[in-house]
Amino acid sequence: MGRMVLDQAFGRVIEATAAKVAQLGFTRRGAILRTLSQGNSGIIEFQRSTKNSSDKLLFTVNLCRDLWRLGGAQSAGAGEGTKL
Repeated sequence: MGRMVLDQAFGRVIEATAAKVAQLGFTRRGAILRTLSQGNSGIIEFQRSTKNSSDKLLFTVNLCRDLWRLGGAQSAGAGEGTKL
């Protein structure tokens, strides 16, 4: 499988995800999907691995949720929330 075929498949994954989450208010800029609602934000980022080859494409999907409240800011990724 050639590198171009893998790059096209990666692009289709991002496009399909962007189309699905657009219904939730996400917009796309490159490999990053973002939404902002009521002072809160969400980010979905597709990140290519440095271990890719001409026949293998690895990638990571990073998820982030930022919550802003009157009592202070709180940022939470896929795991436990972290107070700022």
